Amino acid sequence: MCEECDELDQELIFVPENTSELPASPPSLIREEITQDNSEFEKINSGLDKLFSEVRDIHKVCQNFLAGHLRELETELDKYHDIDRGRAFDDVLENIARIYLDYEHLPDEIEDAKIKQRTQYFLLDILQVLESYGVHVQKSCLKEKRNLRFTQVEGYVETEDEALIDTVAESKRTGFYREKNAIIKEIVSLYIKKEG
Repeated sequence: MCEECDELDQELIFVPENTSELPASPPSLIREEITQDNSEFEKINSGLDKLFSEVRDIHKVCQNFLAGHLRELETELDKYHDIDRGRAFDDVLENIARIYLDYEHLPDEIEDAKIKQRTQYFLLDILQVLESYGVHVQKSCLKEKRNLRFTQVEGYVETEDEALIDTVAESKRTGFYREKNAIIKEIVSLYIKKEG
């Protein structure tokens, strides 16, 4: 035999043919019985419960943080959508419309013809600015049906004429709207059926 074969023979471990001679498990794998009292297990269980509770609390904090952050992002996204729809200046346009409403009847109070005319031109300029941004005047004609979206009722006038019921009796304040949204609602009074 060669030298290599001799070395291999020496490294081989003898395994008996009769397996009953073998131990139940190798000595290195024999498990030692753990003889600990229940207090150790209770400590481990309470530690796990505490750890689970803390992880759950951290999870709640993270969820609340993410929910708040998502709300902020949605608010910011809504602003960008408003800009995209051309509605970024709605607040400014509403304030300009309110200035118009505050001075709408001023020309009627002025006696000087030149100042009266200039005031009327000033009010027309304000209307042109509003119209250039898509804001339109809402002014109902008498005896026409009320536009529910752009008007607000403030007062009633009794009538016996059936044809006039639920129509505009008076436009008390001009309104403004943009597309399908009222910026400032027109205030009107309506005809109602006279009782008796």
